[in-house]
Order: sequence, then structure tokens, then C-alpha cells
Amino acid sequence: MLQKRSQDNETKTLYESLSNTCTFPCTEWNKVSIHFCIRLNHPSKHFVQSEDGSSKTYVLKASTASSGDENRCPRSLSLITGSKKSLAIYTDRFNTGASHQWEDEEDYQLTSTLRSKLDHFFTCLLDSDKDNLVSDQDFASFSERLREFAIWSTNSTEFKMLQQIEIGFTETFFENITDTGLGFMVNNQMFLTRKGWIDKWTHLLSTSRTITNFPNWLQNLGKILFEGINKSGSGIISRNELGAFYSSILGFDSIRISKMLDVAYQIMTSNGDRPLDYNTYHFCYANYFLGRCPNGPGQFLFGLLPSP
Repeated sequence: MLQKRSQDNETKTLYESLSNTCTFPCTEWNKVSIHFCIRLNHPSKHFVQSEDGSSKTYVLKASTASSGDENRCPRSLSLITGSKKSLAIYTDRFNTGASHQWEDEEDYQLTSTLRSKLDHFFTCLLDSDKDNLVSDQDFASFSERLREFAIWSTNSTEFKMLQQIEIGFTETFFENITDTGLGFMVNNQMFLTRKGWIDKWTHLLSTSRTITNFPNWLQNLGKILFEGINKSGSGIISRNELGAFYSSILGFDSIRISKMLDVAYQIMTSNGDRPLDYNTYHFCYANYFLGRCPNGPGQFLFGLLPSP
């Protein structure tokens, strides 16, 4: 999450508690989305692309916390600009001081926070029979639960997209497995172990600096989840719609939901400063898979993570 420290109108300091897609709401400013890409070889300058297609270069002063300590992951960025605009910022997901650590794919390692989120995804969305294994049938079962929850017909565009996502999921997670500790075949059906799940995600994320680097099926999963949760079709996920998703798709009981729902909705909407529309949900979705540090806006995407 991002916090604002008051300075003059031309300098805003952003504190980033995780290195990935985040939102910085300034309700007194005009609304605009800005995309900036950190140039690692010029860490004091950042290229910015605005919604209207114009581009500018802003000067940023960056400071990083000690690398290797994910709880001290935040860095501060001072944005020097004369314009007053609300920023929806897509930042590079690596710490400025640590981004060189995995120039080679094999150097990449998951943080404990990211591993916990991926384990949670495995357990809550796919491993419905709790056997610590995932098959293509488990993903098909998730697709059917989402279809029934969203009341989509089997001929709907949404369900057809879900089927394409399922194909992409299968190709990503069930092919080229040679270690039986990661996955194995039984009666012509491939099963992925929890270790294999983490191994496949490590490979996928090692080549993904932003959500645009994700395979199409994974990007589309975020879109279809938003459409499914927003059953009203209003374009904004309500608190009750989020709670219904937690209950029907994730299988959480009412007591568990009551303990997390208000906090989850506040965090995902920046304490109500932003509606939970597709853009905001997209930020949270990207943060869930790319955020390497705790307490990001996407931490409640699939409900509260279990305690370590």
C-alpha cells in the first residue's frame, strides 16, 4: 500500500511497501493513469506514459531499504512534477537495490510472502479435495463453480474464455514434468504436487517483471474473476459481492468472512478512496502474484492468508 507524506504541491513522496503494481490515490487531483518504467541503469530518471498518449520524463529520487529483508522492502520515491494529478502507478516489481539479483532466471527465488500467497491459491481455488495434489480436473471444477456462481450459460462468452484459460493452465503447469516429486501420471491424468506447483510458479514469475509478461491465460483469469464476482454488472465490485465470492467460490464460512471482509474491502479500495472497479481489481490481482512483500493491496484477493 502507498502512503502519502505531505510536502509542497510539486513534490510528492511515495512509500511503496511492496514492489509491484500499486495505486496512489490523491482525491484532490485530477484523475489520470500514468505508467512508469524504472530504468535500472538510470535509477534517478523514469519514463512516464500517460493515458492520453503523451509522454514525459519525471525525476525521481529513490531510496531503498536493506535488501534481503522483505519486511524492510519499502523504498521512497520523490516525484518532482508541476502537475497535480492522481496517479495510478505500475512500478517495476523489483527493489531498485536488488533488481540485479536475478538477471538469470535460475537466480530468482520466491519470498516467503509470495510463496504463502501461491500456496493459498493452490489450497483455496484448486485443491478442493485437500489431497495436496492438483490436476486439470481440479481447474475444470473451479471453472464450473465460477460459472454457476456467476450464472453463465455453457454457451456464454465468459465460459468459453474460462475454457481457454483452462487450456493455458494445463499447458503451463502439466507439461515437461520429469521429476516425480513435482508431478506424476496416473491413469493418463497428470497430477501436480504442491512442490511442483511452487516450482512452476517460480519459473513463470522469474520471467515476469509486470503482469503484461504473464501468459494470456493468466492475464485473462483476472478479467474473468472480476466479471464473475461483479454479478450485478455494475462495473464495481461491492462489499457484499466480494463476500459472496469468498463464500461460494473459496468456501469460507460466515465467521471467517465476517472477520476479514471489512478489512479486505478497505485495503482493496484504499480505505474507500477508489471504487473496486476493473482497474483497481487489476492492480490487486497483479499485486497478488508479483508482490514480494507483505501487506499489499492484493493480499485479500482470495481472502486472508493463513497464519505462518
